[in-house]
Amino acid sequence: MKKRQELKLKLKSLAVEIRKLKSTRKQCKSGYVPGLEAARERFRINHIAYCLLRGRTMDQIERGRSLESMNNFYTRRIEEIMDEYKKMYVLVRKDLPGTQPAVQAGHALAEYLIEYPKCGWTNGTLIYLGVENEEELLDRVQQIIDRGIKFSIFEEPDLNMQVTAFAAFDCPDKKLEKLFKNLNLL
Repeated sequence: MKKRQELKLKLKSLAVEIRKLKSTRKQCKSGYVPGLEAARERFRINHIAYCLLRGRTMDQIERGRSLESMNNFYTRRIEEIMDEYKKMYVLVRKDLPGTQPAVQAGHALAEYLIEYPKCGWTNGTLIYLGVENEEELLDRVQQIIDRGIKFSIFEEPDLNMQVTAFAAFDCPDKKLEKLFKNLNLL
């Protein structure tokens, strides 16, 4: 949430900069103001990212345009801004022996990416959190289901198909961070 507020402040700052630059137009012989177009482009890129983060669709932001139809520079920059806000959470049982928690967490992440190949996670922020046992893990799964968040469970065949970990992808509007704030990193 804090980062999104920072982005909003950046947009306000860019708007002030654009107004100041526009006010100097009459003083320029050709009407061309150096830096104005660049400031407008920075504002547009940040504005699109901000709106997407708030749950708007591209069509709602710019009628008739998709993110794919935009120039690659714009698309990459918008995705870079948004990637700062996207997090992949992997919850894993701490009662597993030795290195098994790490192995099971990897399986859950792989399972998620297989199940949702177009999820939008670009190997950005990855957070491994530990829960005490299978019962607590299943309680967390139910909380995810109740919120309508996509997730993927991994059941370990060598442990009689026990649920050992799950992965869930969080866009800022889903608020997984608040849901998992009391868990410790693995």
